[in-house]
Amino acid sequence: MTYTENTLVIKGISAPAIIDYFATINQAEFIQTASLFTENGSLLAPLENPIVGREKIAAYLSKEAKGMKL
Repeated sequence: MTYTENTLVIKGISAPAIIDYFATINQAEFIQTASLFTENGSLLAPLENPIVGREKIAAYLSKEAKGMKL
C-alpha cells in the first residue's frame, strides 16, 4: 500500500470504495468511512455483533480504530 500524489494505491485493488475505506480509516476520518456504507449497511468487526447504520459504524470506528493504520 502506497500513496501516489495524495492517492492511496493498493496493489491488486482498483475498487474506489475499498481504496477510500482504507484511506479514510488511516486518516482517522471515521465519518467519511461510515459514509461509504449504505444507510443500513453493516460493519462486520472481529468478535463483535454486526454494527449496523452509518452513525453506529462511525461511533464504533472512533472508539476502536483510533490510531490504526491498515
